[in-house]
Amino acid sequence: MDRVVATYRVDSHEVVIVESVEDEGTYFHVMVDGLEGEETFAVPPSAEELTRIVDRRLGW
Repeated sequence: MDRVVATYRVDSHEVVIVESVEDEGTYFHVMVDGLEGEETFAVPPSAEELTRIVDRRLGW
């Protein structure tokens, strides 16, 4: 089961943190402008980490 736990703006980009609950446990992933990345997190990423994620995905 997935649920949105937070929505942020980083510059002009919409950043959504999604919590996924599965038999193996709970993890979080980040969507930037509606696109999901490959990284997963044990805890929701901090605001600083979200900025790095956006920069990395945009190739900055």
